[in-house]
Amino acid sequence: MKLEVPNFSLRMSHVTAAVLRPQVKILETKISEYNKRYDQLTNILAPVENISIPSPL
Repeated sequence: MKLEVPNFSLRMSHVTAAVLRPQVKILETKISEYNKRYDQLTNILAPVENISIPSPL
């Protein structure tokens, strides 16, 4: 079983958690801002023949 199941240990130090915790509160805003920029760039680059744009996840 050990070789079949990947190790997804998500433990972090207290310092890492302290730095990350305030950022979680603004995560939805950051995602929204990213999606807006992605849409803007997609609209600008879509007409260019030699550029293919991957679909968002």
